[in-house]
Amino acid sequence: MEICHISYSRLFAFLERQNRPVMEIDLIREFIPAEDTARGPECLFQKHFSVYHALHVLKGKAGRRGYYLHLDPQRIRLLPVPGQGSCGYYYPEEGCFCGAVEKASGRCENHLRADSSGVNLPVHDPLHEFYMNRSNISFGESTELAANTEAIKNYALNREAADTALAVLGISRPDPRKIKERYRAVAREAHPDLNGGDDTRMKEINEAFSLLESVFRL
Repeated sequence: MEICHISYSRLFAFLERQNRPVMEIDLIREFIPAEDTARGPECLFQKHFSVYHALHVLKGKAGRRGYYLHLDPQRIRLLPVPGQGSCGYYYPEEGCFCGAVEKASGRCENHLRADSSGVNLPVHDPLHEFYMNRSNISFGESTELAANTEAIKNYALNREAADTALAVLGISRPDPRKIKERYRAVAREAHPDLNGGDDTRMKEINEAFSLLESVFRL
């Protein structure tokens, strides 16, 4: 199975013209003719992967041109990055930047406080790594397709929480083995019955690991 070709220049122009976030299905209809895809259950994944591979390549190209490309399963949006002096906090549902007067680090006073927790600063992007690897289109022919697709969707829909959970465990570039090893290490340190651990910290660690279990299929 091969990736369906999508012109990056056409994709950029199409997204730039939109006055609202668009959905994945909008891009499939616009850029992938039905005759260019496989038949059967693999067809949907071929279309999905082709669109998101193109989007993740375009994200880097757009960034070099001063544009921000927001990607999630239902809200895809291309916008110029706010100029100096304007808040760059992005509202995914509305599809726009805050735009208020910048106080520091590209944020207004309200969003500077919101960013202080680090929640809005992603520590890892497994989606980008997955879609940039063209060979992953073979997942469409694998019995692992449903499980892997569900995990990818789960991360996309819980991205902020997943990034926070990774930060709780002190992980920046995770894989299943590293997450399990790190969880065991920090759990030993925080366990109430060992080393004067803390119940609150232990609960936080367990909740973080529980979320990562579903996202990374541990």
